[in-house]
Amino acid sequence: MIVAHPEPEFEAVLTADGFAPSAQREGAVMPQIASDQLDKLRGNRATAQKIDGWVLCAAPMPSGARLVHGYRGLPKGAALSDLIRNVEKAALALTGLETDPQPDETGKLRQAALAVSSLPVKERLGHLLYAVRDAGFVGIQVLAVIKNGRVRKVHSTNKAAVNVHDELRAVIGDHNAEGAQLDLDLIAGSLGGTSGRLFMPDDPANGLAFFGVDLTPASNAAMANQHDFFALLTELNPKRGGARRAAWGAAGLAILTAVGIYLAMPAPVYVSNFARAQASQSITVALPFGAFLEQSLVRPGQMLEEGEVAAVLRSPEIENGIAEQKVSYSLEQINAQDALNAGNYGEFQLAEKRAEIALLRQQQFESRQAQLTVTSPVASRVVTALPDGDRGDFLAAGSPVVTLQPTSTFDLMIDVAPQDSALVQPGQTGHVFFRGLSDETFDLEVLSTATQIVDPDTGEMRMMTRARLKSSDQTGLLVGMSGFAKIETRTAPRIVGLTRPLMNYVRLTLWKTLGFTF
Repeated sequence: MIVAHPEPEFEAVLTADGFAPSAQREGAVMPQIASDQLDKLRGNRATAQKIDGWVLCAAPMPSGARLVHGYRGLPKGAALSDLIRNVEKAALALTGLETDPQPDETGKLRQAALAVSSLPVKERLGHLLYAVRDAGFVGIQVLAVIKNGRVRKVHSTNKAAVNVHDELRAVIGDHNAEGAQLDLDLIAGSLGGTSGRLFMPDDPANGLAFFGVDLTPASNAAMANQHDFFALLTELNPKRGGARRAAWGAAGLAILTAVGIYLAMPAPVYVSNFARAQASQSITVALPFGAFLEQSLVRPGQMLEEGEVAAVLRSPEIENGIAEQKVSYSLEQINAQDALNAGNYGEFQLAEKRAEIALLRQQQFESRQAQLTVTSPVASRVVTALPDGDRGDFLAAGSPVVTLQPTSTFDLMIDVAPQDSALVQPGQTGHVFFRGLSDETFDLEVLSTATQIVDPDTGEMRMMTRARLKSSDQTGLLVGMSGFAKIETRTAPRIVGLTRPLMNYVRLTLWKTLGFTF
């Protein structure tokens, strides 16, 4: 089907003042278009713009003006590039110059390919089909990308062609079949044409294939015979799939090799779990007899000097005993004086003896009372202390009043999972970090194997091991601080340490469900 290019509805010369009728078409009605819109046509090259419903094609003239062809509408399939050439030819004719010879169909095809090749690689395929149509091959409606014998992608210029993509894929896959031409004509019929033509690349397994409907003989010849042109179009979408896959394969193999070497390298196997700091040495001051708390003067973490008071207690029983012995001492002193005045020397000696006994008992009570003022025996840090809110509470004999840490050294109680208990042995090393001090780690050394102990807070049985902190500066720690410890148990391939929790879970699951052991 040959599409005739329409005649312009008006031809005008565009100057700085606007439109003026050309000498060939005086009397034509000029549209009223704003000057700033007309500036789009004042370029150094021929162009086409859609302005206020008009399709305006403009070409420069030697005088500096522009010749403009205006169209209200274009028939379906009209090539805009031909309209631009028409206005260029008209502009040259008005100035008395001969038009340059226009390229034939083959030249148009080559020019379209060269124009697309100047675009970035990723944008070429999206513009290629339209460039071929703009070159005058309006019947070319579908472009297929073939890689390794398969149609990877199909491009089309109208929505109707989308419905025939699957049929075209099938025909391209078997384009040499006996009924292939009939199938192509049927596809062309579904697109409103009568004859379909498929143009395959030189290498049917890799390249670009075109499908045209009702092409002119010149277009058919240009598309069918220009092998160099198809080679150029193939380069627009180079066959990089194999090389790329090989590169990705080599890169993947290198990564897998590096990962395998990394996982096979020997590395420490760690046992890790929660840990809590305890004092390496501690002194507990307890009551030798029952008393009431009068005042607690310290709190955990506080530093005490030797002899500094930590708590004050009172015992009404001791206070009453002191008062009674004072009264007894005074009475016996009076009795001794009366016996002396009466000359009763024997009674005098008995009264003196009883007074001495009362004084000794008073001193004994006062010594016990002095023990109710609890002081630090050495310079130390308070680990635990009675809260001052317990003032007035009675404390039985043997109740701890304050626990002191004479040296700033700490041990750790580390939780151990049952499956890890056999791995933990004395002498192993590791490190620990504490909450609140997460920017600092402390070295540790295991002191005991993992044993079951009763948690004093919950009463539960737990597997725990004791370790000692080896870091020199432990002043920032407090008893009871919790953290996370890692113990280096042995050396094994890195993958063993990374997969040990998973393998333990798999072993347990297989043993519980199937009875397998390994």
